[in-house]
Amino acid sequence: MKGADLVVCSVSGGKDSVAMLHAVKRAIAGAIPLYAIHAAIDGFAWPDGVETVQSQSRSVGVPCMIVRSTKGFLERVRERREWPMGQYRWCTSDHKRTPLNTAVRRLAARYEAHKVVVSIGERSAESESRARKASVIANKSLTTKTRTVTTVRPIQQWSDADVWRYVAIHQLPLPRSYKLGFKRHGCPYCIYADKHQRGLADNLAELEPIRCAIRSLEAEIGHVLFYDTGVPVNEAAGQLALFTE
Repeated sequence: MKGADLVVCSVSGGKDSVAMLHAVKRAIAGAIPLYAIHAAIDGFAWPDGVETVQSQSRSVGVPCMIVRSTKGFLERVRERREWPMGQYRWCTSDHKRTPLNTAVRRLAARYEAHKVVVSIGERSAESESRARKASVIANKSLTTKTRTVTTVRPIQQWSDADVWRYVAIHQLPLPRSYKLGFKRHGCPYCIYADKHQRGLADNLAELEPIRCAIRSLEAEIGHVLFYDTGVPVNEAAGQLALFTE
């Protein structure tokens, strides 16, 4: 991050995200403008997701921006008549990357920044695809003739144990999803959620509005969210075994 005019951290509220944000702030030691940006997916993410990110940012001492797509996630599902799938994860491009890029451009213009660094909390231990990604890469979609933008993954080589240790040492706030038994923090009904996470989500009363919206859209468009099973999202607790056995 040496020589940067502006640093932006893309944050989700999870353990990797808050650890990365804290580590980046320590690294730059206040010498460079630093912002946390969270792309909210209203109506599909955790009900208190925005509040969680804002609380973490305050704890770390970094200003936080909440950004959103121009259209709601469920609205886009209805328009496309399909849910995000496997390699076609339009939820990430439309509802995370696009609003994040817009915010980065605005901040770069505000600070007249010519060298911008975008930091994300992805780690190799999370998946094979993330392990193949470079820790530092030119961000071609944001780079212009007068502005160079680089994407970095500062905690890419950290293990799960490294992250938990860092969080504990610095007493960083975590989302309550972990206490509820979720292994990862993101959309509770993410298409990549495993059977364990799906079972936990199905049994949480606070997520019933999301389940109702999913069931309604599944029936309307004729396409189920969890394409790997072909089974609609549970309509009753008695169906929990579909995802936990």
